[in-house]
Amino acid sequence: MDRKSILKLLGSALLMTVLAAGLTACSKDEEEDEIQLSFQYLERSFRGVWTVDDVKADTTDVWIEIDNNRPNKYYSNYVAYWGFPYKAIINKIKPDIMIAQILHWRNMPLDTVSVTNQLFDFMIQTISKRGGDSRIEEGNNPIASIMVNTSLNPYRNVGVSGSTLYFELRPPYETVPVLFLPFIVITDGGEIYGVIATVSYSNSTAVLDLIGETFSSTLTLSQVEIIKDGDMQTKTLSPEMRLKYTSFQTIESPTVGN
Repeated sequence: MDRKSILKLLGSALLMTVLAAGLTACSKDEEEDEIQLSFQYLERSFRGVWTVDDVKADTTDVWIEIDNNRPNKYYSNYVAYWGFPYKAIINKIKPDIMIAQILHWRNMPLDTVSVTNQLFDFMIQTISKRGGDSRIEEGNNPIASIMVNTSLNPYRNVGVSGSTLYFELRPPYETVPVLFLPFIVITDGGEIYGVIATVSYSNSTAVLDLIGETFSSTLTLSQVEIIKDGDMQTKTLSPEMRLKYTSFQTIESPTVGN
């Protein structure tokens, strides 16, 4: 057996020992409302597939960190998504358009005078005004209210059952009441649409199974705004749109996104 296999086996044995000792919930902290686990730190990476209202979409990676050593328990649990099902979202809202390209915060061109950059700047300004965080208004943190590929999204631990941990998405800051998923759609005909999807915190959850080494999460969209030629149309989603991520393998580190 090679060195890598031996280390992997020892790591699995150590994890099993920790779990056998029990993933116990301690007394509930009324201020932080966090469940304290018997282990202090855990890091995992997965590859999985998104579905949008049960229709298969993109394959992307996620990175998960649980760190109970942090003094501020508000920032103990993170999930970083390497991509989102952008095309599937817009296909549900506007199935008649032919998508040529999707642009988001991580892959925007550097040309700041382009139409797409001007539109994205307008979208970020719109989001910032709704975020309610003074740091955004001051320009120090313009993306505090949006979900960004590879960025850390905080989750609240809401339960433990055996080897399964249950989480709920929480605001990136306690003063940010709304979370958005913005992106730009360019069609085959050269039309440009701005899209601002609103993410519902309380209906967005995640489940981590430590024994089976699997992860799944659901992001719930309550509203989508479409911007075209300066006009903004708002579509309230009833029922809400469900973006579900389900892992199918563990990986050493994330590389696949969009």
